[in-house]
Amino acid sequence: MLFVALVAAAVIGFAAWTIHSGQRRQNALALAKKGRIDEALPVLKQILSQSPKDMEVLETLANSYASAGHKGEAEAFAKSWIDAAPDQPGPRVLHLKLMEEANRWTEAIADAEKLLEMEPSNEKLRRRLAGFRYSAGDFAKAEEDCRSLLKVSPRDRGILILLSQIARSRNDVKQAGDLIDQALALAPSNFSALVARANLYMDTDEPEKAIPIYRKVLAEDPTRRKSTRYQLSRALQRSGNEAEARQLTEELRKIHDADLLEDERLGHPDYEDIQIRAAKAFVEADNMKHAKTILESFLSANPQSRASHRELADIYRKMGRPDLAARHDAIVKSLPESHP
Repeated sequence: MLFVALVAAAVIGFAAWTIHSGQRRQNALALAKKGRIDEALPVLKQILSQSPKDMEVLETLANSYASAGHKGEAEAFAKSWIDAAPDQPGPRVLHLKLMEEANRWTEAIADAEKLLEMEPSNEKLRRRLAGFRYSAGDFAKAEEDCRSLLKVSPRDRGILILLSQIARSRNDVKQAGDLIDQALALAPSNFSALVARANLYMDTDEPEKAIPIYRKVLAEDPTRRKSTRYQLSRALQRSGNEAEARQLTEELRKIHDADLLEDERLGHPDYEDIQIRAAKAFVEADNMKHAKTILESFLSANPQSRASHRELADIYRKMGRPDLAARHDAIVKSLPESHP
C-alpha cells in the first residue's frame, strides 16, 4: 500500500509540474508576442535548452525580435528555426526578409532559390529573385530571369524597368531607352519608369529633357523627395541653372537635418524640447504634415504642454487653418504659467 501511495504521489507531482511548466511556457510565449521579449526570454531559453527544436518557441522569438527591430537576434533564431524545420517555408521567408533589408544579396538569393523549390509557381518571388541578382551584380542571370518572366507576362512593366536597368549597367543606353519607353507606354505615370527615363537622358547629356520629368516626380511622389531633389539639382546645374540648383541643395540640407532630428526624437519620446526642435525642422523642410503629427502625438500624452500647443498653433496658421490655431492659442492661455 505504501508503494502504491508513493507512486500515486509521484504521478500527481509530475502531472502538477507538467501543468505548471506548460502554463509558464504559454505565458512566456504570450509575453514575447506582445513585444515583451526581455520578460519572456529566461523561460523561453530554458525551454530551448531542453527542446532546442521547439518550433513554436523559435518562431515566436524570431518574429518577435524582427518586429522589435533587433535584426541580429532575429537572424540567429530564424536560422535555428530553419534548422528545426528545413522543409517549411515560414522560417526561410523571415530569413529572406532580413537578408533583403540588410542588402545581403548572396544569402537572399539562396533563400529565394530554396523557397522556389518549395513553391515553383510563385511568380512574385521569381521577380524578386531577378531583382536580388541584379543588386548582387549578376546581370546575366538577372536578365535570364527577366526574359523568362516576360514570356509569361509580356506587359509586366516592373520587369521591363529592371531589364532597362540591366542594360544601363552594361552601358547599352539605346536598349535601356527602348525598354523604359515600353514600360512608360504601359504606365505613363509610373514614377520608377519616369525616373529611369530621366536618368537615361542624363547619361546621354540631355539634362533639359530630364528636368521636366524630375519636376513631375518631385511634385507628385513625396516618397522620392530626397533622391529626386538631388537628381534635379544635378540636371539644373548641368543645364546652367546654378541659382535653382543651389536652392535645391539647401532644401536637401534642411530635409537631412529634419531626418536626423526624427531619429533623435524617436529615441526620446518624452523629451519635449527634442520633439519641438524636430517639428520646427520639418516645418523648415516644408513638411508641415509631419511637423503637426509630431506635436499632436506628444500632446496626446502631455496635454498640459504650453510650448507644444504654442508651436502647433503656429503650424496651423502656416497651413491656413486659423480656426485650429485659435483653439490651441486658447489652450495656451488657459494653462497656468507654471507649465512650460
